[in-house]
Amino acid sequence: ELDEPEHVLTLDDCRLSIDEYMITRFEEVYDNHKTQAPRLDKIITRLRFFIFVFTSMGAMLVYLGLAGWVAVLMAIAASLSSIIDDKQMPIRLMASNNARIELEKLICYWQGLSVIERRRFSTASYIVETVESTVIAELLAYSQSIRSQQAASENNKRDKQRTD
Repeated sequence: ELDEPEHVLTLDDCRLSIDEYMITRFEEVYDNHKTQAPRLDKIITRLRFFIFVFTSMGAMLVYLGLAGWVAVLMAIAASLSSIIDDKQMPIRLMASNNARIELEKLICYWQGLSVIERRRFSTASYIVETVESTVIAELLAYSQSIRSQQAASENNKRDKQRTD
């Protein structure tokens, strides 16, 4: 058991060695980003594909003389586009990919350390700060995009009220 401050990170009553931190928290965060990014990418790709299909079908329906159905297809395409925007999927994907890149750099760093270097408090601090900052950065990107979307919505409402 390592009781020296340079070997153990302490959070209140929870004492966790850097090896335990890498096995528990790091792996949890890394696995989350490893699965989240491809999943988000698939969802975005599929939704954009359906937007393209519905838009193309609208043009085909006009050609076939069924122009009344174009509005329905465009409403569906707009709804799918709204889902992508409202869920902030591209921003979440970018943030998840950035976090994954940082975590993969951290894996390389960790694997290149000797046993003695891994036990240093400065190494543990760097590892913990990097992992937790990737989590925070992803949440900040998501919350900032929501705030900017809300601000744009409020500006649109104010502009509409001024014109009325």
